[in-house]
Amino acid sequence: MRRLNSYFLKESLYLSGLTATVLLVIVWLTQSLRFLDMIVNKGLSIMVFFQLTGLLVPMLLQVILPLAFFIGTALTLKRWHDDNELNSLFAHGYSRKQLVQPLMIASMLVVALSYFINLWALPISKTEFKELQHKIRHQEAHLLVQPGTFNQLGNGVMVYMRERDGYNRLRQLLVHDSRDPAQPVTWMARHGEVVASDNGQPMLVLEQGIRQDVAPNRVSMLEFERHTLDITQRYGPLPERTAEADERTLYQLRGLGEKLSPQQRMEFKAEFHKRLLWPLLPLMFGCLMAIFMIRPQPPRMSSMRPVLMCSVIVFGLQALLMALNNMAAQGMPVVLQAQWFIPAAVIIFTWLYMGEQR
Repeated sequence: MRRLNSYFLKESLYLSGLTATVLLVIVWLTQSLRFLDMIVNKGLSIMVFFQLTGLLVPMLLQVILPLAFFIGTALTLKRWHDDNELNSLFAHGYSRKQLVQPLMIASMLVVALSYFINLWALPISKTEFKELQHKIRHQEAHLLVQPGTFNQLGNGVMVYMRERDGYNRLRQLLVHDSRDPAQPVTWMARHGEVVASDNGQPMLVLEQGIRQDVAPNRVSMLEFERHTLDITQRYGPLPERTAEADERTLYQLRGLGEKLSPQQRMEFKAEFHKRLLWPLLPLMFGCLMAIFMIRPQPPRMSSMRPVLMCSVIVFGLQALLMALNNMAAQGMPVVLQAQWFIPAAVIIFTWLYMGEQR
């Protein structure tokens, strides 16, 4: 029995891991397209790009991992059907309960990995992603400057840049500062560079340029070699950001001591249940495969029939759980408990069904 368990686990987990990798790469590439514009047109560094997109991996695995486990395990059992290995095992006296055992072991291993991702990796990666995104939006002001156009930065600061040279080097700049309506100032510079101040706010360092001051009945011009200009969209420290539901741990999702709106409380409750429920999907999928695919098959029967039947149910149930979770987050508390009925019913039915099999 140990040899059978090892044989099944080695093959099924290998195919599941391979499937998860392929799906993750495909979905990761599609999600990364949203950030390519920040590299091509806004000068975001390649390291920040990989940091942003890398933090999406736990969120993607939350959905991909159960499906990858189902696909990898289904391919393993299909090959066993095609090669008549299952019928040979039944002929040698193995019962369905014994053959289901390695499938359940594989399911529990993936369930453990899913709980690790949902309870620990997901909130950490999501928090870091949101913090980095927040920093780029409010501190990396130079990313908002488009070459060849007049860009409004905050109230009263207009920046024109002819072209960008690397991540934070700018060329041929014109900056018009009208924050003081009584004395607007215009800077023209050959080169510029964005640096961070002591409090983390972006500062524009202008090099080799001219400053023009316009006052009533007077226009003055001054050449300079280097001048530092505050182009931040906000003043003072970076504004605080409220953590969203998918950034919080299970304990934080309880919202103890926080003033939350009814909608926020429903979102937190829906996320709380999702974190505990979704890692059980591999076990539910394993139970469905045990019912449809681990059984003696007639020699002429195609192995695709049980695979397709099980696939339709699996994808349908996952889509249903996603819909129920969205309904719960939108203010339907009865759905929070109702969604637990689906995996519970599948697992209990499989237990009873296998108990009747000889």
